[in-house]
Amino acid sequence: MAESERAQQHRHCLKCGRAFTGDGRYCGDGCKEEKKRELNKEKRKLLAIWAAGVALMVIVIALML
Repeated sequence: MAESERAQQHRHCLKCGRAFTGDGRYCGDGCKEEKKRELNKEKRKLLAIWAAGVALMVIVIALML
C-alpha cells in the first residue's frame, strides 16, 4: 500500500463517532456539552432509582418492627 493511500491518524468522537484529528475525546464543544448533559441525566436517573430503593427498604423495615 502506498504511503498516500494510508488513512491519516485520527480519533473518533465519543458522542457522534465522527473521525477527527487533534487532541481530546470529542470532535467539538457541541458534542462535549451534549455528552455532558446526557451523563448528568443518567446520573440523576440512577440517583432517583437508588433513593427509591432506600425508601422502600426503610418502609419494609419499619413495617417489620
